[in-house]
Amino acid sequence: MVIFTSDNGSTNHFAGSIQANGSLRLGKAYLFEGGVRVLLLMQWPAFLDAGQVYSEPVHTLDLMPTIYAAIGAQPSGEPLDGVNLLPYHEGQATESPHQYIFWRNGPGTRALRAGDWKLIRSVYGSVWLYNLAFDIGETQNLAAQYPCVAKFLNSILDDWSATLQSPAWPSRDSTIKLIDGQRVAQPGELLCENTPDGSVSFARLLAPASCVRRGVYGIQMIS
Repeated sequence: MVIFTSDNGSTNHFAGSIQANGSLRLGKAYLFEGGVRVLLLMQWPAFLDAGQVYSEPVHTLDLMPTIYAAIGAQPSGEPLDGVNLLPYHEGQATESPHQYIFWRNGPGTRALRAGDWKLIRSVYGSVWLYNLAFDIGETQNLAAQYPCVAKFLNSILDDWSATLQSPAWPSRDSTIKLIDGQRVAQPGELLCENTPDGSVSFARLLAPASCVRRGVYGIQMIS
């Protein structure tokens, strides 16, 4: 079995990057689609037919259970978080592998996907809600338009977050503070050499080396 994937999207939002995420928003280190949506290719000629396309969302956590199943082994110790994907490739399982998919980035940033709905929440409590079936580029924040959906998904996210351990080591601060003209971090957390107050625009984002980063990680939200 050969598996080809990535742990994150490209770094096209960094100055000087030659990579691209197409219409997906942002990239590596962000919980928008440009950061978390990647391709997954699997080849196993003895078992998987060539040319199959599976459109339901899966997670890299699914790879370990899938590999265990492929070699006929059982994991020892704690249960694995992912699911075995082989029944879905075989057509034995027709439902989606996941009712919810979760992400955590640093101590405060969280995200949840439930079907076509996706909610992102910053360390400061800002909420972004998207319907990916109609807005894959995450351009329309629907949190105000569908408060009941946002409230429900927030409660699911809270329940999941309560099961997690605290990060085992400190994380770096986010390098992007202003996007679309709006500050996404607390004042004073970013000091840039030629903009002492940190008021840079999206078109003038500085390379990470030119900034002094402070505070907590996960301040990555955009509105």
